[in-house]
Amino acid sequence: MISNKKFKVTFLIHENNSWFTKALKTNIKNNKKYKIKFSKSIKYVFKQDIVFFINLTKIVKEQFLKNNKLNLVIHASDLPKNKGGAPLQWQILKGKKIITICLFEAKKDVDAGDIIMKTKVKYDGSELNQELREKQSKEMIKLIKNFLNKYPNFKKKKQ
Repeated sequence: MISNKKFKVTFLIHENNSWFTKALKTNIKNNKKYKIKFSKSIKYVFKQDIVFFINLTKIVKEQFLKNNKLNLVIHASDLPKNKGGAPLQWQILKGKKIITICLFEAKKDVDAGDIIMKTKVKYDGSELNQELREKQSKEMIKLIKNFLNKYPNFKKKKQ
């Protein structure tokens, strides 16, 4: 028997990331497989199949993680390298031209979960902040779409 249940997917987006929210809402839509919602607060997110954490600056409690089936973080570094805040900016300041973006499972410890997928963004070093964000958001959306197309068939790799 085939189930018509849609997977519940929430994008938990930090309120200061309107630069990515618009691109995300334009490119990620409800379909036969997913019921998509966007939230700026964890108090409106519970019992989801998938929660994507987008540029959150606060650590969520372990109980929140347990209330959802799969919690995912997108981080602009080749984890376990460059853990912590503003990884894209720090790497750009160091002159790095190819930045890895990781999709990984959120765990109690910051930036420590199993890696699910990676992609790379190429920069030439002349980009201003808006251009950095545009290139980053395009790759992040490709990564999200790729994962959603494969879900629930995906593999994890330890950091």
